[in-house]
Amino acid sequence: MTLDDLPVGKYIALNLNDDHLVEEPVRRVWKVGNPNTKCDLVVERACEIHGSVSLNGNPIGGASIWATGSNGSIGESASTDDHGQFELKQLPQADITLMCTLHGDLQDEYVVVPQKLTLKPDRPTNVSMVATQGATVIGKPVSELGKPVSDAFVSFQLIGGGGVFGPRQRARDGSFKLRIPPGKYKVSTSNKWDFNVQELELKEGETKELSFKAPSGKGVIETVCKVIDADGKPIPGCDVQYRWRDSKRHGFTSNVFADRNGVARVHLPVDQSQTLLFEANVGNQFSEPSVTPVNGQAILKLHRVALSSVEGVVTDLQGKPNSDARVSIVFMGSGRFIGDMETIGKWEIKSDLHGRYRFKGIYPGTQVFIVSQAQGLSSGQSKIVRTVAGRTTVLSAIRLSRR
Repeated sequence: MTLDDLPVGKYIALNLNDDHLVEEPVRRVWKVGNPNTKCDLVVERACEIHGSVSLNGNPIGGASIWATGSNGSIGESASTDDHGQFELKQLPQADITLMCTLHGDLQDEYVVVPQKLTLKPDRPTNVSMVATQGATVIGKPVSELGKPVSDAFVSFQLIGGGGVFGPRQRARDGSFKLRIPPGKYKVSTSNKWDFNVQELELKEGETKELSFKAPSGKGVIETVCKVIDADGKPIPGCDVQYRWRDSKRHGFTSNVFADRNGVARVHLPVDQSQTLLFEANVGNQFSEPSVTPVNGQAILKLHRVALSSVEGVVTDLQGKPNSDARVSIVFMGSGRFIGDMETIGKWEIKSDLHGRYRFKGIYPGTQVFIVSQAQGLSSGQSKIVRTVAGRTTVLSAIRLSRR
């Protein structure tokens, strides 16, 4: 293969356009500095996953599926069709964790337990994923004096493998509500004083209120992040998102609020923390991501961004507008985030009297897709689109069908 007339610079080989091959490693960087630059790509036969998602024997359409590698890399993603079926191709031969997210009415009560798989290229791996009633944890980290600790970090690791869960959004006092699969968990809690681990068993449909007591002592590193505006002035009370990976390459996402001086402080365990990625936004002001080593200091400078919108129409079985559909927009990882989660956020609204929906305030360049459900009907996922700064992307009509 020869590529002609490339400008001098750095290039990244992302993938090979062949359904039966994958590149190893996934990203290869080389420099083009002379007329005969050569880049060798090592390829191997791709692995496939064929699977289904169901609830009480009934297929679930419109569920999001993605594969996470043991090193935190992202593989293929897909959405189940009306028969609950999905396929993932272009996967390397490796140990992966298969994740599934439900949408619409189902996500309020049910979850799908992640599965650990060893992929082989000689035959497709067949998987049946079953939705189960989730368990709910209501938590509030407190100090030894019983006072709320807003910057405490809490994560839930399913014992035996199968994923790490943590609250994506918390109140200012650090309290949160989290729905996760039933099972036995290793619960990690830390703050600026120490790091503590305990075990917790959750049963199907159970709601458990926990008061996490922040431990005392030593063993946690502090990383500081300062948020400023375009003029260099601090922005107090700003919500700062941060992402980190532990020594086993598990990814965690959480948030912390900046103080009145615009300073946010993150405290992580000494023996597991490596690097952090910080981001922040207020209204239509966003920061560029900043990767910082633990016990270092990051500065986030906010700048105004022309946000994007996505809109469209939901129709029923006869193609008529559906005015009572629950429409979800799913955000895909687009290079601004690191770690092992491909879905980084989700919004949900209802269609109006004419079946229309519109999601506003989306960061430009973000990859998204739409799914919808209404009264026993569901849609597959729409085409994945990349939003454009200051523009509204209009999608073709989403037609509901029976599950």
